[in-house]
Amino acid sequence: MLWKELDKPWVQTLLAGGLGGVILALSLQFPDTRGAMALVGDALRWPEYPAVELRRGVAELRQWTAERRELQERLEALEGENLLLRSELGGRKDPLPPDGIGAISARVTLRPPHRWWQEVRIDAGGRRGVRPGAPVLQNGFLVGRVSRVDQDEAWVDLISSAELLIPAVVEKTRDLGVMAGDGMGRTFLLYIPAERALEPRMAVSTALASEVLPPGIPLGHIALSSDVREGFRYYQLSSGADLARLYDVSVFVGENKP
Repeated sequence: MLWKELDKPWVQTLLAGGLGGVILALSLQFPDTRGAMALVGDALRWPEYPAVELRRGVAELRQWTAERRELQERLEALEGENLLLRSELGGRKDPLPPDGIGAISARVTLRPPHRWWQEVRIDAGGRRGVRPGAPVLQNGFLVGRVSRVDQDEAWVDLISSAELLIPAVVEKTRDLGVMAGDGMGRTFLLYIPAERALEPRMAVSTALASEVLPPGIPLGHIALSSDVREGFRYYQLSSGADLARLYDVSVFVGENKP
């Protein structure tokens, strides 16, 4: 009968409270018991240490993820504003309105080995407003243009591709040329008159070309000059984007129209 009574919750609560009171009274009268209780507390702290650290790590990860998402959104907004300002400074007669330019982030999901320097596939498509010809950037520098669009993915022709030609301008001298790749990872500025001697480190950006590709998008800078061919000198460019490590990009999309 006694064991049945002990199984009752209210009896166990009374016993636990009484035992706690006895321990508290003893700790006040005998200082040595305080040390023993401290040792017990330290011993009990270690079993729960992994759980406490895991909870703290999860909280820090959530905070870091939220901060990274906020920074990414701010970066995309700043890139959109920068593109608009460069478009206006580049001499557009009809610059796109602020709400007509937007940037979305995308990840490279496929890079065929046999076309490594030619094209990549990204995980953003027509459903998110991507359209053919849209510029694709990495850290503010042009890496290519959208060539084909599906609902949820798109293909991007890289600036290192021999198939993509980009109208370009030297910002310091305003000389116009064409940026082209060699299919092996290098890019060149073509059709610069031989008498126009350009200097290394001069910045190069996109020239006024179309509504889809605004002027003023940074391409890189002049690295080396080469031989003169048929009255024109061509220059090797150093791209501002890291085409060898292409993971996250920004795609500029226009206002969706019916």
